[in-house]
Amino acid sequence: ELPWTVQMFWDTAFMVIATFIVISYSTPFFMTLIIPFGFLYFLAQRFYVATSRQLKRLQSKTRSPVYNHFGETVSGASVIRAYGASDRFISTSDEKVDLNQTFSYASITANRWLGIRLEFLGNLTVFAAALFAVLARGNIDGAIVGLSISYALQITENLNWLVRMTSD
Repeated sequence: ELPWTVQMFWDTAFMVIATFIVISYSTPFFMTLIIPFGFLYFLAQRFYVATSRQLKRLQSKTRSPVYNHFGETVSGASVIRAYGASDRFISTSDEKVDLNQTFSYASITANRWLGIRLEFLGNLTVFAAALFAVLARGNIDGAIVGLSISYALQITENLNWLVRMTSD
């Protein structure tokens, strides 16, 4: 998987760079926003990486007792039934699964948190490209404006993928 992932990383990185070049060519004022947008993407990724790493660690730490308890319960099922302790083992299993699911839910929430911020920044990019195109009306060909905005619409998906890939 590593060669495929590296290839996809570089493909996406070059698409993002090409998108910024196309937008900057059509509306040069957009270049003033590249550094602030890059900084905001960096901050979102930096915060997400630390949180995601800890959540994945906790999720895998709480997953082991679930599997361990399940294996022990299956291997000792006849003894558990003989002593009438099924309810106790079921409740213990439920507690372990609930604890693991707590961290799984938190991990899903962290991914959604990142997604919302990245989509917002992508929408700001589209808005800025469109705004600068409107402000420069008469000086820019309509085809170039259309190309610029259509590239800006694709940048959200590309940057989402790029940030998620570099954070995992």
